[in-house]
Amino acid sequence: MHLRKIILNMSLNIEHSLKVQLNRHFSENTQEDGYNIVRRFLDKHEKIQDNINYKIRTNSPYNCDLLKKYIRNFALWNFVELLSFGEFITFYKYYCDLYEKNNDILSLLLPVKFIRNAAAHNNCLINSLKRQIKHEYVKVNSDFNLSKKLNTMVSKIPKINPDSRIKKMKIPVIHDFAALLFAFDKVVDSKSIKHYTYQSLIVMIERFNRNIDYFSKNDIIKSTINFLAKVVDNFDYFAYNDINDQKLK
Repeated sequence: MHLRKIILNMSLNIEHSLKVQLNRHFSENTQEDGYNIVRRFLDKHEKIQDNINYKIRTNSPYNCDLLKKYIRNFALWNFVELLSFGEFITFYKYYCDLYEKNNDILSLLLPVKFIRNAAAHNNCLINSLKRQIKHEYVKVNSDFNLSKKLNTMVSKIPKINPDSRIKKMKIPVIHDFAALLFAFDKVVDSKSIKHYTYQSLIVMIERFNRNIDYFSKNDIIKSTINFLAKVVDNFDYFAYNDINDQKLK
């Protein structure tokens, strides 16, 4: 439960930060009025249009008023509030591709979505630690594709040796959790939110280690905790840029 709560909080912060950044970029984009892009996007993605129509028909109490008010004239700033996280990722990528917005986190967003959904649906995350893919960077099913960019990012963490990285990054839940960490670090600007999140992760890992005897016969769980501890420690160490920030700790 502790891990799922952290994953969901990080995912929500990523989604919020991406929306803020998208709106900021749009507000400075003289080529876009905020309306045409939504119309073009929906013309290209009929399934998302169908989902919006379904929400209108079902009269959802959470967004029906917003839908009915803007259904004939969506603008970017209200449209993003009506999308699921997966749909928003599709729209975000569409915007970045259309305006050649250089964004190095695009390849991380689908893994973030997968682990977010797993946490939201209360899936047992540690139950899949034995599952590895057979070949690197080869898509083996619709839900998992190893990211070369993510693998490169992890390779720059000094405490993680190449053999451990290659082995662990073949496990979808570890791969996606690493993507969540890197996306969170790159997208979220608030240092206080970052520090709180990293400290929550450290507390969780300390809790695992405090009860490591529970896993005395499970080398996979023990090695996974050790691997993730090194990844988390890397982010916590670099969460602050100067001595004044560090004093806040």
